[in-house]
Amino acid sequence: MTKLKTAQQELQAILADLRSAAATRDRMNRRLSSLFAQIDSTRHEIESVMARLVDTEIQQEQLQSAVDTQQRLVDQRAVDAYTDPVSPVDVILGATSLTDLQSRQSFLGAIAQSDRQIVAGLSARRQALGAVIAQASALQSTMDRSRSELEDQAATLSTQLLQEQQVVARLKDDAARARSLVKTLDDKVAKEEAQRAIQAAGSDPVVPPPPPGTETVRRLIEREFGPQGKTRVDQALCVGYHESHYNASAVNVSSGAAGVFQFMPETWGSMSVAAGFRGASVFDATANVSVAAWTVGRYGWSPWTLDGPYCGF
Repeated sequence: MTKLKTAQQELQAILADLRSAAATRDRMNRRLSSLFAQIDSTRHEIESVMARLVDTEIQQEQLQSAVDTQQRLVDQRAVDAYTDPVSPVDVILGATSLTDLQSRQSFLGAIAQSDRQIVAGLSARRQALGAVIAQASALQSTMDRSRSELEDQAATLSTQLLQEQQVVARLKDDAARARSLVKTLDDKVAKEEAQRAIQAAGSDPVVPPPPPGTETVRRLIEREFGPQGKTRVDQALCVGYHESHYNASAVNVSSGAAGVFQFMPETWGSMSVAAGFRGASVFDATANVSVAAWTVGRYGWSPWTLDGPYCGF
């Protein structure tokens, strides 16, 4: 009787730890989901800023070309004035009649107006070029801040994923110990109650990632997301197409996001390890899709929040 009582007391202690660990896991899942959404937002911000920066650089090149052309016109006018040093007074004094005088005045006025337009055009283009250069500098600063923010978010993600894996390992260990103790209970009712208590404590085992496959990317998505239901499969197919058009070699030159589900290089390492694909390439379609399925199964579509309006989540 003493041995049974001791086993029951130990079981209660383990169950309490199970409940605590499960609550910790759930809190961490919520934090990770929020962090995934932040990373996705930062990724899209980087891509948006980079697109604007590219447009700005194109404008800068066009304006610089226009400035150079206008400057050549001004320089040519200066050369003409130097090589033909006839002053406006000489032109006026050389008139042979009133009609000739009026013609010469109109001619000089037209030249002066042309010169003013050339100089004004040069000034305006230089101002526009300066504004575009300032805009490019501001966009680059925004890009640098976003990348720094992404690096910080990725570091936090890596730490929290590791912590969650430790909590999950603790849950599995506690569940194994609890089940072992249940076997020592002679009473059938007590065993059944203990089994229910273990399950209620949140000790569901972690499902390992599916094995690699050799099918097309679309069928790979259907297979890996299949256990999560048809709706999730349809969403995954939409996200995969929206992100990469099912291209396992896709790379976003702005953010560096890569593969079928466009994982960021800053986060692929920690997420692939957590999902059981340590060392796998982000361009490995099986690994990429499997890590995506693993992630969505635990944290929902948080890492692809901005695809929601297109894909129904």
